[in-house]
Amino acid sequence: MGTRWLAMSVAVLIAPLSVRAAEPLKLALVIGNGSYQALPPLPSCLSSARVVAATLQRAGFTVREQTNESNGRLGTAISDFADALAAAPGAAAVLYFCGYAVGFNGRVFLLPTPATLERSTDALTQGVVGRLPVQAVTGAPVRAGLILFDTVAPPGASAPTPFATLLDGTGLDSTGVVAVQSVGSAPQGSTTLAVALSAAFAQQPVELKATVQTLRNAFAGQPSTTLVVHEPPSPRLLAGEAAPVQAAAPTPTPTPSQPAPSQPAPSQ
Repeated sequence: MGTRWLAMSVAVLIAPLSVRAAEPLKLALVIGNGSYQALPPLPSCLSSARVVAATLQRAGFTVREQTNESNGRLGTAISDFADALAAAPGAAAVLYFCGYAVGFNGRVFLLPTPATLERSTDALTQGVVGRLPVQAVTGAPVRAGLILFDTVAPPGASAPTPFATLLDGTGLDSTGVVAVQSVGSAPQGSTTLAVALSAAFAQQPVELKATVQTLRNAFAGQPSTTLVVHEPPSPRLLAGEAAPVQAAAPTPTPTPSQPAPSQPAPSQ
């Protein structure tokens, strides 16, 4: 487990039980790859990662933000995140990746910044398997998880990245997934997904199913964007406190009517 996640987990374990009950643990991993060496740069991923990290920190998440990662460091960051979630049952989890992604042989690969794709098979040795971040969240006992792929197709990509294959299998009952891929020119400024997430978290509490629906709606009317979404089957709290349940007012017990007192007969 990474040093930061280990220190964070220890702090949670020694925290008073009352504090942990009042403030459920919220963990996030935010990755922004923008300074690619052999592909056009993606400055929008760097600014979007900053926006997402700041949004989650305001919502009370402990955020690990990493940028411009190599293959090894990208895989290690995701594995460390999985370890941290496994050590924190009941935590809320958000994992955000922004960068290039490709598909090969029906699989998704996230590209680190040093990636050089001279042939399609290079994804096997230079990319990180896209199922790894999904398994990091769905394989942990989280109360609510949100996985966000905010990606761009590399120039000359021959086929769409098959993000729908990441939804195969089990473990998604408590997790929402939003996978976006821009085709053509890279987005300018912060991405639509990053801006929509910031807006969704502006309203507390943050409910997972409603948040996924908000993110889906943000891409209406964008034909140059590939969108794959999984909504959890039932509402789950991602951040904030649930509204207290108001107890029903007790039904008043009717008072039995008393007979009117009898009047004395008039004297003769």
